[in-house]
Amino acid sequence: MRLALPVLIAATLILAACSRDTGETAINAPAIPDDIAFETLDNAYAEAPPAMAALDAAFAAAARQDTRVLAIFGGDWCPDCRIFGGMLTIPALAEFVDAHFEVVKIDAERTGELNADAIARFGYDEGLTGYPTVVVVTADGEVVNRADAAEWRTARERRPQEVADWLAALVTAPVPADAGRVDTGAGGA
Repeated sequence: MRLALPVLIAATLILAACSRDTGETAINAPAIPDDIAFETLDNAYAEAPPAMAALDAAFAAAARQDTRVLAIFGGDWCPDCRIFGGMLTIPALAEFVDAHFEVVKIDAERTGELNADAIARFGYDEGLTGYPTVVVVTADGEVVNRADAAEWRTARERRPQEVADWLAALVTAPVPADAGRVDTGAGGA
C-alpha cells in the first residue's frame, strides 16, 4: 500500500510531462440527436456563387472574424454531397458552423473540369479523391485537414453527430507540420 501512492504520483507526473499542450481550447460540438430529421440538398452546388470569388471573400471574412474557411467540393449529382449539405442545415449544427467557419460550396464534376482552378488552388492537381471533399483552412491559407478531407464521401452511412464532432475538432486543430498552403486571394499564399 505504501508503494502504491509513490507509484501513482510518479505515473501522474510522467503523464503530465508527456502530454502536449497545444495552447488551444477544445470547442464543444453541439449535441445532435440520432433521430433528427433533415433534408438532403438538391441544388446547393449549382446555385453556389462563382468559386474563386467566393473563396476570396471567405478568406477575407475569416481574417476579419478569426474563423476558418470550410471549403466543400461537391456536386448535386452526388448523394453523399447532398446528404452532407443537408446535415449542415440542422439548426444546432448550422449555428455552430456559422460561428466558426466561412463556408464555400464549390461545384465540382467527376471529370475535374468544372471549377478546376479552385481545385488546383487547394493543391489537388491530380483531382479529388472523393466527393464531398471538405477542406478546412486557416484564414492565412494553411490547410488543417488534407489527410481526411475526403472523409465524408460516405456521408450516407454517417450520423450528424459525427459531422458535429469532426468539425468541432477542426475549429482549433493545430496546423500539421506538412500542411499545404492555399492562395487566400490577399496577395498570394
